[in-house]
Amino acid sequence: MESRPYLVLDLGRPLPEMDRSGVRVARDADLPAMAEVMTEAYRGTVDDEGEDRAAALAELRSTAAGTHGPPLPDTWLLAEEVGEVAAAVVCTRWQGLPFVAQAITHPRWQGRGHGTRLLLTAATVLRAGGETRLSLIVTRRNPAHGLYRRIGFTEVPWPEGT
Repeated sequence: MESRPYLVLDLGRPLPEMDRSGVRVARDADLPAMAEVMTEAYRGTVDDEGEDRAAALAELRSTAAGTHGPPLPDTWLLAEEVGEVAAAVVCTRWQGLPFVAQAITHPRWQGRGHGTRLLLTAATVLRAGGETRLSLIVTRRNPAHGLYRRIGFTEVPWPEGT
């Protein structure tokens, strides 16, 4: 089984200012476009489970319904490029902490800072709401693991009971 560390970002530390142009809160109508990004983002990667667009859409709808913990709608964020969804971050509450359930960027738009911008925007929104930490789980061989570490996420022991 792939190593999947649990990472936490301390929201009490200074976060870099980010240009938020092209970032907005996702709406229900955005879920099909987000499912397309999810399908393409995972295709051929270490985290590819062979899901198609319909399965990705079902996963997003399930997450929105609270299956993976209460959704935090102000942190369901999109970055757009030329009128299309380029990247998205979806946060819920899991094990008592805000949790990044999905952080996805379409391969066509990778390497342009969308993931960093969305994660830091979500972190800023959460901190403004009084949260002190943001958590996530990532496969160690996923290239995003390095991104999360550069942003300031640190590996911590898994929460009790998981």
